[in-house]
Amino acid sequence: MSIRALVFCAVFAAPAAFAADAPAGKPPAHPGAEHRNAGPCRDDMKKYCGDIKPGDGRMKHCVEENQSKFTPACQQDMAKHRERAEAKHKACEPDMQKFCKDIKPGDGRMVQCLGQHRAELSPACAKDLPSKPRHERGAPEKPKG
Repeated sequence: MSIRALVFCAVFAAPAAFAADAPAGKPPAHPGAEHRNAGPCRDDMKKYCGDIKPGDGRMKHCVEENQSKFTPACQQDMAKHRERAEAKHKACEPDMQKFCKDIKPGDGRMVQCLGQHRAELSPACAKDLPSKPRHERGAPEKPKG
């Protein structure tokens, strides 16, 4: 998988399944915090990557190093979200090449770039593009029930 694909996965993958425990409207402490705080990977992330300081690819590296140790439920969930992210990446690759080829991936820069060109994006890319980069979005509300 290319660097851009990995960055795209990090931007688009798993926000719904790894919803943060932060109060509604309050962003998580770090863009990757939702992976550590909820969903089927919560316990695995705490166990294997809980002491990792997020940023500079450290969390991604920890997950890659320890993924084979994660529970089957977590591995299945990660695979499902990886497939979705790869499909989204494929849909947006032409737009990223056209509008964002000089953008350094990371810290929401790719989503910000695509967002600045939202009116010009292909429909397939635009339909799943968040309105803001992950670090600027609030945590999704927890389902009531």
